[in-house]
Amino acid sequence: MGLCGSGIIDMIAELFRCGIINSKGLFVREGARIAHDHHGTGRYILATPEESETGREVSLDEVDILNFIRAKAAIYSAIDTLLSAMDMDESVLEGVYVAGGIGSGINMKNAVRIGMFPNVPLELFHYIGNSSLAGAYAMALSEAAEEKVAEVARNMTYMELSTHPGYMDAFVAACFLPHTDAARFAAPEEA
Repeated sequence: MGLCGSGIIDMIAELFRCGIINSKGLFVREGARIAHDHHGTGRYILATPEESETGREVSLDEVDILNFIRAKAAIYSAIDTLLSAMDMDESVLEGVYVAGGIGSGINMKNAVRIGMFPNVPLELFHYIGNSSLAGAYAMALSEAAEEKVAEVARNMTYMELSTHPGYMDAFVAACFLPHTDAARFAAPEEA
């Protein structure tokens, strides 16, 4: 009937891997499933009206892709900026915890391929479900959980990313597939 968030990640990763879109998310190849509107904006047709359950076309266009690229750039640049602020890089990561509804369906290899997450071994990624709901539930039922949350809060440092020096440069660099520094996302044998 449509595309979910993890489906968009997979779709963009495959369009990029196959050379159908470029690093800016623009269509650079033609084919039976690629169409353009009257403004020239390209789209990839996943299902024609005859193929879809709704009787409407299911497609992913360049505007959808650009919006997604901005969202994934915000995620990656935040991770990059936080690590840089501590004078570290992704090699120090012992685990990457992905929460929320979208997380359960994400193909981590594709998320890394398009520059959404750092290029670390896939076994470091862990899906933890709806962590905010689980945490609220634990706090409501457990004094120990409430004390742990207070301890974590006391040890946190707040960082306003939008005003942090270097964040905007990191964000702009991440607004490409996978990144302006593609070596960050190369397989070890490609680096």
